[in-house]
Amino acid sequence: MQNYTLCIYPEAMTIELTQEQEEFVQQQLASGRFASEAEVINEIFSLWQERERNVAEVRSLLREAQTRNAGVDLEKAESVIEDAIRDYRRNRQH
Repeated sequence: MQNYTLCIYPEAMTIELTQEQEEFVQQQLASGRFASEAEVINEIFSLWQERERNVAEVRSLLREAQTRNAGVDLEKAESVIEDAIRDYRRNRQH
């Protein structure tokens, strides 16, 4: 298992990658798309942040629709979103 130190100023953070994650990083480097491990990790975090922004935007739109009384059951919609995220994570692990 490889440890990586992320330099998040003013402090640094060390993260541990699983063997599978380390292999993925190495595959990305071997592809020539990235010049360093840091570039791969930065891309991963950028995509993760984008996904989180997208989820937040969907939730915001659902809340807006509910406040306009558009017949949206916010609790049910959020439950569906959470289930989809949980299923995605579970399927990703297999």
